[in-house]
Amino acid sequence: MKTFALLLPGLLLMLTLHGRPGNPAPEEILENLRGPSQPFELSPERGRYALTMSVVENNSFFFTTPIARFVVPDLGYIGGKYVSLFAPGVSLLAVPLYSLGKSLGLAQIMTFSLSAIFAWANLVLIFLILRRLLGNPYPGLVAGLVFTFASPAWAYSATFYQHHLTTFLLLSCFYMLQLTRSPSRTFLIGILVGFSIFVEYPNVIFFIPLLLLLAYRYLDIRSFRDKISVSLNFSLTVIVAGLVLGLIPLLWYNRLAYNNPFQLAGTLTNVRRFDITTGQPVLDEWSDSGSDYSRAVGFFKYQQLPASLSVLLTSRDRGLIYFTPVLLLGLLGLAPLIKKDRSLGWTAAGVIFAVTALYGMWGDPWGGWAFGPRYLIPAMAFLAVPLGTAIEKYGRKLWFNLLFFSLFLYSLAINLAGVLTTNQIPPSVETESASLIPRLTFLHNFSLLQSGISGSFIFRTYLSSYLSLQIFAIILYILIFSGVCLVYLHHRSSDYDQS
Repeated sequence: MKTFALLLPGLLLMLTLHGRPGNPAPEEILENLRGPSQPFELSPERGRYALTMSVVENNSFFFTTPIARFVVPDLGYIGGKYVSLFAPGVSLLAVPLYSLGKSLGLAQIMTFSLSAIFAWANLVLIFLILRRLLGNPYPGLVAGLVFTFASPAWAYSATFYQHHLTTFLLLSCFYMLQLTRSPSRTFLIGILVGFSIFVEYPNVIFFIPLLLLLAYRYLDIRSFRDKISVSLNFSLTVIVAGLVLGLIPLLWYNRLAYNNPFQLAGTLTNVRRFDITTGQPVLDEWSDSGSDYSRAVGFFKYQQLPASLSVLLTSRDRGLIYFTPVLLLGLLGLAPLIKKDRSLGWTAAGVIFAVTALYGMWGDPWGGWAFGPRYLIPAMAFLAVPLGTAIEKYGRKLWFNLLFFSLFLYSLAINLAGVLTTNQIPPSVETESASLIPRLTFLHNFSLLQSGISGSFIFRTYLSSYLSLQIFAIILYILIFSGVCLVYLHHRSSDYDQS
């Protein structure tokens, strides 16, 4: 039962992967594959795919002009060369998949599958974390399935973003902190933390709660004759070695791409477009006179917290409360989680707070044109952990069952429509575009679903001749709902002691 429940989601994630057959050339991406429900509908996946393509096809971190053209507006320019404006981790990890896919005529599909692989791995990690914490496998299975399919995490498992890899690194470290302390495990955590910056620069903030817990476990506190002495176990120094080792890939890439190991991509000159008549890049020069690092840090301002948190949590555009309210039940499980394991409970809450607060200070909380609050995907995973403890504590109570399943049915429907259609949803602040989108933006995805417009590679390539998109969506909906119900019922009928 448990093995099947873990393997089936991997198949479902592949069924909803976005893409088209073939090995698209830069010109094809630019001219044909950038519209709604196309694999390169938004600039983040184009920018990351461009680096993967450039490494495999040209053995270079620099973009040729044809590649650079489909990357704008997220295109960097340094020393007369075009470079990526994104941290390179996801792009470089996908190089083997691109190479394999190219030999099969499926370069784009195989590259995008990296996100689905890590999405499945995150489900497994949530299951493992909760099984170890609760001694019961079923709440973890339910929580993992909810995170994977009833949140915007599903939409971003189908395309080429960094969110699932970031989440995987956070959950991996969190899981290792549950295990017996050892220098080798501490060293590995250090490597993962350092490597996480190679994947996404803000990750350095997200890992702070985990590092604080690690440091606390190495503290040696003693009292003697009304005096308290605090010392750090020498073994903690191995985390510094791990951090340095984990940072090497980023420093190496920066040195080769930017000629400076400490250069941040966000501080580069930006190419917003190419001039139609001359074909030359139009550079967006920085207007302020601050240093490179002050510019990078300047993206985040605490004065923006009220407005940005409203966008991320309660707005009709991107609000968590609209796109995945079922995960908010995780708040009911925080107190039971802290009671089960005080340090792990507060650490999970700390990660949720760090992710939410940092992007609450971000000038673009909408995430550009996006489906749901994509920046909060790591926080959603850490909400799934206390959701599991809430299921354990309240899963036999009628009021909780009614609340859980009603919110799950709603959340699953919204995110199924999202993953099957498009992530290209403009924020309301872009009034000209938003006038074409309903006030509840996910309703636009239901409209596309009714029209049969899908980004799913499997559906478009193999199934569209045999059944409609609506029938395909209903089949997926029933499969996932039935799976969650079966696992949930196993939990309710088990002899597990909840005391």
